[in-house]
Amino acid sequence: MANMFIDPSLRSIFLKNLSHEDFLNLGEGHVVYVRPVRILGSTHYALHHADGEQISVAMTQDHANQMAAEQALEVITVH
Repeated sequence: MANMFIDPSLRSIFLKNLSHEDFLNLGEGHVVYVRPVRILGSTHYALHHADGEQISVAMTQDHANQMAAEQALEVITVH
């Protein structure tokens, strides 16, 4: 799933209104999110599946996004 089926202009609104269960169902195996994490005083970026499972950590957000793209995963931003 290189691009989600959601119109990019509506993606943020759609995702913010999903229930936790709906988010899990939507993202299962296809969607990841990036979260900043502190490791030894430095900021790194952890890639997480929709269920919250951490799958990898990168030195930069760009590298985290690249790792997701290499696995054909859609990175989304949630707040």
